[in-house]
Amino acid sequence: MTKVFHVISNKEWGGGEQYVFDLCQRQLADGIHVELFCLPVDAIITKFKELNVPVYALPLHGAYDLCSAWKMSRIIKTAGSCTIHAHNFKDAYTAAYARKLSGNKAVRVVMCRHLTRKGKTSWLYRWLYSQLDCLVFDSQLSKDTFLSTRPTIDEEKLRIVHTSIVVPDSVETTDIRKEFHIPEDDIIAMFHGRLDQEKGLDILIDAISRLREDNFRMVLVGRGSKEYTEHLQQLLAEKGLEGKVIFAGFRHPVLPYVSAADFGILPSIVREGCPLSPMEYMSQEGYDKLVAELRQMESVELPRVKEAISEARDKGDLSENFEYHAAKREQGRLLGRIRFLQRVLEHARVIDTSMLATDTVQLLCKVQITNLGNTT
Repeated sequence: MTKVFHVISNKEWGGGEQYVFDLCQRQLADGIHVELFCLPVDAIITKFKELNVPVYALPLHGAYDLCSAWKMSRIIKTAGSCTIHAHNFKDAYTAAYARKLSGNKAVRVVMCRHLTRKGKTSWLYRWLYSQLDCLVFDSQLSKDTFLSTRPTIDEEKLRIVHTSIVVPDSVETTDIRKEFHIPEDDIIAMFHGRLDQEKGLDILIDAISRLREDNFRMVLVGRGSKEYTEHLQQLLAEKGLEGKVIFAGFRHPVLPYVSAADFGILPSIVREGCPLSPMEYMSQEGYDKLVAELRQMESVELPRVKEAISEARDKGDLSENFEYHAAKREQGRLLGRIRFLQRVLEHARVIDTSMLATDTVQLLCKVQITNLGNTT
């Protein structure tokens, strides 16, 4: 049986952890034996134990942490043919050291590069590149950015595999209006992911403070460090937005919350190749919901409002006609929403899996791998 040891070292749940969780689910379904090394963080350990996989807590301090490497080596020493799958360079060092210390030559070290960063060229990184059996990027952008500094690495080891998400057959939308006491008329915008400065949340809050409209709520789904969360709360207080921005905390699964939002905002200030969050707003179900909403507005709600305007106009003096002005405001809201939906649907593209090419690996492909050499 193929064995894979995943290594993750973030302190909070984010897109990387969700990616590994989904990947473990897929591998388990394919009959692969999966185990996990992570930091001693209860929330992450508890979540992965839902998959009934062995979880080992290690310090995982990076290139100079021989303690974690030694502990890892004790576990993989008798694992036979297996793969250690690291998800950042810091953990890849630990994996490479552990293979050396274990003496198990049937161990392969693979790393996924989830960030779009230039490759480092120091002697320590050159050694690590030589130890990797495969380096996987989530996009062509990430690969090209990495190679822009001409790091010393065998390019035959480089691969591109676009990230993807596990979409359930059905999603039961969470009633976040009820949960967070959001008025029915308010628009719900959502950010979901790790609360971190590079995600652009400072800029997002500043942008929200400049909005003239008052009928909205911004829901932040995710967790970050205590220090950064307190910084965001202070920023909201300074701008008078405490009631407008809601901290929902960590939620898993996140799709029931995503489907409840009117739209998502992902204001990253760093380049990202193929992040997970945008994918979680894209689905045939979501497209169909927008089409249904547009048809409802065009065929039912807009004619009803036009009729209300006509009836109100027939009552005479418009200057103090409350029904007329209320109907005109509703008409303006509907027309704005209709134009927005038309623009979204005009540019939206839902992938039909039956039309995908079968000669290349790409998004939504299912791939069967035959292990001819029995080395992984």
